[in-house]
Amino acid sequence: MRRTLLLVLCAAAALALAPVGTASPDDGLTDRWSGAWPAQLMPDAVPLGTLTWRPVSYEEGMAYVGKHFGGRSFEGCPADGRTRFFRGEYHVGGDLIGCTVGEDAKTLVGRFDGNDILRSGSFTISLIREGDTPLFFGQYFEDDGVVTDWCGTLDPGTRTPVSFGDTAAPQLDSLLARRAGRTATVRFRAYDESGTVRVEVQIRRGARVIAKGAVAARGSGALKAATLRLPAGLRGELTAWVRARDASGNATGWTRARLRA
Repeated sequence: MRRTLLLVLCAAAALALAPVGTASPDDGLTDRWSGAWPAQLMPDAVPLGTLTWRPVSYEEGMAYVGKHFGGRSFEGCPADGRTRFFRGEYHVGGDLIGCTVGEDAKTLVGRFDGNDILRSGSFTISLIREGDTPLFFGQYFEDDGVVTDWCGTLDPGTRTPVSFGDTAAPQLDSLLARRAGRTATVRFRAYDESGTVRVEVQIRRGARVIAKGAVAARGSGALKAATLRLPAGLRGELTAWVRARDASGNATGWTRARLRA
């Protein structure tokens, strides 16, 4: 009897100490933005084109925070990290990224990576009407200083998440490069909406490439390492260079890190 009681108590203690799954910071925030929104410039109701939003994972969204998007930093997300991220596009071209503000998730702030038709800038939009045909109103802040009022109404037939072409390059983060004898190891994290990205790695001395290779990395931000063999007798400072390309052909620029011993 005593042994049975001891086993029960130990099992209860083990359950109490078992790790509990960590909730994502966007859990419980309502998706109010997925779908297609025909938009207009105000006050003259000039058609602007259709803006389409879809949700992305919290990890992918966070990878863009503080990074350049359309020439300037993506910022304005809540300091406590409690937000839901969305990617968007215009049918006339140009990519957007946004994050919600507030527990009701009715406000979206972000950046637009412009083109020859629409200039890059930042935006703030908020729902001012819900129901069957939600309506947003907001302001667009072009990077050259022009501020424009705009609005849009959700197309009811697109309320569920909508898919569209991937035109955004992956993000690379946490680049760490070390050398041990004739081996160079480069560690990094890649973020992209596609499942995997191809990451190219080069070791250079000055402008000369002395070793190179490529590895596949998950777009979820999982830590990945690439190991390259170096020629014998190398002297002087070496640098590691990394860039990523996703399945749609979108590529980052080269990211540089000093190769440390």
